[in-house]
Amino acid sequence: MLSVIQRGPYSILAANSSVEALAASFHAQPLVQMPQVSDFTFAGLVHQEMKPLLDRVRNNTRRTPKRLLADAGYASESNFKSLHRRRIDGYVSLGCGEKDPRKIPKDKHSLAMYRKVKTKRGKEQYRKRKWIVEPVYGWIKSVMGFRTFSLRGLDNVQGEWNLVCLAANLRRLNRKMEWT
Repeated sequence: MLSVIQRGPYSILAANSSVEALAASFHAQPLVQMPQVSDFTFAGLVHQEMKPLLDRVRNNTRRTPKRLLADAGYASESNFKSLHRRRIDGYVSLGCGEKDPRKIPKDKHSLAMYRKVKTKRGKEQYRKRKWIVEPVYGWIKSVMGFRTFSLRGLDNVQGEWNLVCLAANLRRLNRKMEWT
């Protein structure tokens, strides 16, 4: 039996891992850099979040990233055009992980990204997600035990996510500091 849970106006409905219920969900984005930027957007679909996230990175750090690694959720022609316009060296999977997509893209920028990710350099760059991005998610989930938001409402959830990213930043800074 599928049950539906009451949701707030800014959350989206998503199936839980056992697909037994739809729950109110937000999509948090840890932007992995040093210092890690805490960000949280509500766009409903992941591929709509890339441009606002890149804008926030620019606003927060006063710099445009030189390189971007992203999974297939961010694959869209408009995102690839945006990366090209911003002169960001992007590596975005068009398939599931390192697997090929079901269909070879026909759009100009999507086809260029497909070819780029298929090169030896493209595969090497994309594989870096395994030890750059994924450990952040693992640490937040396993070590911190953070899997769901406790609060409701976009502002409250943003605040809670900021605390999670602050803890992740402090952990990273602690490892880089030389304590006497």
